Parts: sequence; structure tokens; C-alpha cells
Amino acid sequence: VGLLQNSQSVSSADGSSNDSDGISKAADSQIVFLPDNPVKLFYQLTKLLAATKAGHTNTYNQVNAICKRLLELKLLTTDKYKKILKKYFTK
Repeated sequence: VGLLQNSQSVSSADGSSNDSDGISKAADSQIVFLPDNPVKLFYQLTKLLAATKAGHTNTYNQVNAICKRLLELKLLTTDKYKKILKKYFTK
């Protein structure tokens, strides 16, 4: 079940689209839904960090979103959040 399921999309000249529900997105972008379960969030974070370590470079936004959610739930400290971003996303 996805937010954009069954919605119609109209493309513009620049390659972006405007869906019937009003969400505008680039042609190559995706909407990713994160699990509500904290255990599943940590599991997904672990998988994304492993992918980053293996050389995938398109994981930052998802890692950042999961870390922010875990911060909101008080399951991750600000210090640990900063260390994760520094370790995996700075050169």
C-alpha cells in the first residue's frame, strides 16, 4: 500500500510530475515509507549502513530520516546520530 498508489500523474517539460494528490516529485525520485516499529527501523538502518559501507552512495536521505525518527522516539542520542553521519557520510 503506497501513498501514490492509483494516483494519476501529469509530467511537465522539466521531467517532474504533479500527482493528483498534490505531491510533486522529480521523475527519478521515490517516496519511501518507513516502518513504525522501532526494531524494524533499527534493522532498516543497519541494512542501509551496510549498503553505504559497501559503496552505495544514495542512502543518506533514508539513513537521516530513520535517525531523526529514532531521535524523536528517544531511542537514539544526538551524539550517536552525529557519529553515524560522520562515520558513514563524510570523507
